[in-house]
Amino acid sequence: MGVKKSLSLRVQERAQRVLPAARNRAQVVALRNEIEQAITDGCTLAMIWNTLHEEGTIVFSYETFRAHVRQLIRPHPEACPPSHPATTTARLLKDTTKPASSDTEKNSGFVFNPIPNEEDLY
Repeated sequence: MGVKKSLSLRVQERAQRVLPAARNRAQVVALRNEIEQAITDGCTLAMIWNTLHEEGTIVFSYETFRAHVRQLIRPHPEACPPSHPATTTARLLKDTTKPASSDTEKNSGFVFNPIPNEEDLY
């Protein structure tokens, strides 16, 4: 009895024999780690697709590639820097500690009033 293949490899081989959509998805799944690394390294999806397409690794369209990547590869939480709590707190305190508006502040700038003033219409 030979060495048993991994489930991922068996799924990819099966996908090669079935529908093109399943085959395309299986190819992206097989390349998931490499694609994630390339994204982390700053490559765009277009750059990644062009490289894989030119190499013949994938033969499907860029739109199909984007759709599979969007479904299979989630952005890492560290890719989006969290807002700094001190900055957020300071901003909230600044907004809540504003003095009451004076009449000059109320009259400066545009203020939308949904009820028209009849004097302004004529």
